[in-house]
Amino acid sequence: MKLFQTIAPWRHCAVAVAVGFAVTTPFAAVAAEAVDLELVLATDVSRSISAEEAYLQREGTAAAFKSPEVTRAIALGANGKIAVAYVDWSVDYLNRVIVDWRIINSKESAEAFADELLKVELTPGQRTSISSALQMSAQMIDANSYEGTRKVIDISGDGQNNAGLPLAPVREDVIANGIVVNGLPIILKGEEFAGRNFTPEIDKYYARCVIGGRGSFLIVARGFKDFAVAIRHKLIMEISALPNPIQYADTRGFIRLAAAQDLTQFLKPLLPNANGPVIVRPPATRDTDCDQRGGFGGFGGFQP
Repeated sequence: MKLFQTIAPWRHCAVAVAVGFAVTTPFAAVAAEAVDLELVLATDVSRSISAEEAYLQREGTAAAFKSPEVTRAIALGANGKIAVAYVDWSVDYLNRVIVDWRIINSKESAEAFADELLKVELTPGQRTSISSALQMSAQMIDANSYEGTRKVIDISGDGQNNAGLPLAPVREDVIANGIVVNGLPIILKGEEFAGRNFTPEIDKYYARCVIGGRGSFLIVARGFKDFAVAIRHKLIMEISALPNPIQYADTRGFIRLAAAQDLTQFLKPLLPNANGPVIVRPPATRDTDCDQRGGFGGFGGFQP
């Protein structure tokens, strides 16, 4: 099953023309704009997320795009630009595009994206349908007018899939279409209220059930106040995508990285916490039972 095969057939019409005959009509395919990365930032606004927490996610993302490290990483790409969109998600009928596709290729365009993000009203949410967030994000990537060297969906959240389609087959279809799914699980241990979908080991759930694709990873945010640090670190890694040689800023200026060097040791100086955030790669085998069925449930042997 392909979820996206009918979303944007115009992307494939150039192939049909080349095989058959040349045309010079107004309907001829227009070449997609080349970018280093097509990135959908998909942020959880389900009922377990308060208005204050939702805004902390927005503020953290905006602050990351205004940071010199993120804009520097963008500038060092082969095309020097990325395409980004931002989505609020909970269930399919409430999912909402907050900022539609924007090209970011400079400090000014990054700041404009960040400012627009903070202007839009918060989205009310209900249950937690990660599957619908992946579907919507993948369709947006398929239907846009860009052609990225890499295509990434960045999912943040604090709970398991408890609405919409089963998560595992949707995730596998997204990955099969060449899209990488990265995660930013928000651990809420010790929080006064974390909602009915509270999952203490949400990092393990995201690793086994959500992320996937070549080079996929997750970074843990330990509470919403840690979100800004985690998202900045995560964006730099997504934009840079080793093994390409890249540069990062630290207290001593810019350091040239060789392709084989470990990225994380150079990112640590960018962060207030000297130990850096927790970075997790997916296991060799992803879980197929990833859905919460009434009450609190469990997944893959992990019981919240």
